[in-house]
Amino acid sequence: MFDTIRSAFSERLFGRSPGRAKIVDLDALKTALSQESAHVAQSATYNYLRARTGFLGPKLFNETAFLEAVEVTRWEAYGAVLADLVMIAEGAARPFLPPGGAAAEWRNLFHQALAVYPPPSHREDGWLGLEEAFAARLAAAAALPPAAPEQIAVAAGQSIFSQLPLHPDIRKPDEEMVINTVRFRMLRSWESLKERLEWPRIAAEIRHLPAAE
Repeated sequence: MFDTIRSAFSERLFGRSPGRAKIVDLDALKTALSQESAHVAQSATYNYLRARTGFLGPKLFNETAFLEAVEVTRWEAYGAVLADLVMIAEGAARPFLPPGGAAAEWRNLFHQALAVYPPPSHREDGWLGLEEAFAARLAAAAALPPAAPEQIAVAAGQSIFSQLPLHPDIRKPDEEMVINTVRFRMLRSWESLKERLEWPRIAAEIRHLPAAE
């Protein structure tokens, strides 16, 4: 029965095409970050809820109100994971860029990655608030050495946990587990991406220079 529920739940499942092609420009980086963020958001949200609701899951996943709440959580998870992954990428790119010279490009990359999918129905005004929060986070990080990916990845886990459509008394004991699960999935995605990134060519585009072949 859960297969049927999962199929219905996943009609709008975010696409993911892992691939092994090298990431050599900002457009490819945007696509890769969007795909990985969608995959982490989907898997972390759904797998936790399926496990936590147990035998009540089939009933809950047939409730319209619950499904709508899950959709909100899943989309908000996408934005949170994407913000973390872009921050991780920004830190990894710094050795290839002039100090403080690419903030606009990272903000634009985040904006374009969010725009890969139409804004969800609960965000009638789009992702403006999330983009503003990302810009502030980026500006604050610019004054500091790049944080380790495992430190950055905590933020998405905290955000996802706060959005889970379960009563706080039910989910509270799982807070650390949820945060660590999201962090583990995100770091695994980042490790996969790192193998494909060609930072000199990406940095050349950010700096508006001809990319060396």
